[in-house]
This record gives sequence, structure tokens and C-alpha cells, in this order.
Amino acid sequence: MSEVFTSRLGDIRIVAPIVIREVIDQRTCRATLPNGKLIYGYLDKPGIVLEAGLQAKALLSLCDFSRGEIIETVA
Repeated sequence: MSEVFTSRLGDIRIVAPIVIREVIDQRTCRATLPNGKLIYGYLDKPGIVLEAGLQAKALLSLCDFSRGEIIETVA
């Protein structure tokens, strides 16, 4: 079962695994969900270096699965 969070704005978010496919800049990338859907991933805080092929976890809003905040990398 996925972890569920409530954001500062009150919307419900879930944690989903992603794979980074293309790095756009140091804070933004294109990534895929396990079902193959392409999303934009972004870093809210510095600390993670984005690289193509990197597996990570992202917070996705239940209202908008087109983007996700990358929160950690997966070894």
C-alpha cells in the first residue's frame, strides 16, 4: 500500500516510484511511473542530483498525476 500525505495546501498526496528518463535542468526532469505514464519530476529542495536512469520516490497529488515532487532516491 502507498504512503499517503496531506500537503500544506490540503490536497492528498501519495508516494509513487519513478524512473528519471531525461534531465531538463538541475531541479526538473521527465520521469515515468510504473504504468509507463510520463510525468515531470521536480526538486523542491536541493540535495539530490538528477541523472537519467535514477530510481526515486515522488509525491503525486491525487488531483494531478502529471507532476511529482522528488523526495528521495532508491538504491
